[in-house]
Amino acid sequence: MNKSKSTMAVVTLTVVSLLGAVAFLLTFLGFPIPPFPGFLKLEMSSIAAIVASAVFGPVAGVAVELIKNTIDFFAKPVGAGVGQLANFVVSAAYIIPFGLIFRKYRKNAGFICAAVTGAVCMTVVACLANYFVLVPLYAKIMGVDIQAFVDMTQKGIESVKDFKTLIVFAFAPFNIIKAILMSIVGFILVKALDKPMKRMLPSNAGSNKIERKENSL
Repeated sequence: MNKSKSTMAVVTLTVVSLLGAVAFLLTFLGFPIPPFPGFLKLEMSSIAAIVASAVFGPVAGVAVELIKNTIDFFAKPVGAGVGQLANFVVSAAYIIPFGLIFRKYRKNAGFICAAVTGAVCMTVVACLANYFVLVPLYAKIMGVDIQAFVDMTQKGIESVKDFKTLIVFAFAPFNIIKAILMSIVGFILVKALDKPMKRMLPSNAGSNKIERKENSL
């Protein structure tokens, strides 16, 4: 039993570390999507965390996000880490509820329920965190007025008139779109990796693995 747990710990640590590195590399593939402003870039780095959360649980998924954003902070030291903090907080808001739900309900319907819950939590947290903390903090550090973000966004989204409408008509729909795309790609990857991961993980390394065998996608 101890040997099995030790093996499982090594496998988990190795896979989570690799997924964290993959997630960091995926941040370079981010790109803006019209009509949203250029500072809102769509990138799928959190897909790696979705896979980790689906296989090992939400703690592993959050660990992938922590590794990704820590590396990103040292590789791109702009904005005193506010961007990395924002990415970590918003991504964790998706990963934690997703992992908790999918851990118990591992059928297709369970994944959909987990993804929808994660998307809602991610959008709500993104709006609240950006409005009360992240955008004001970033603006203060960078020495710019929040109105500059409003003006930049207004060029593509005319309904944005002030900071509140910036959150409602830009940040909210952007995060909904991002969450939907993350969930679709995550579903495809988790389903594709389900059997290979079963073969790689120790067969008696815990009740969660038994659940995977009985209730896999």
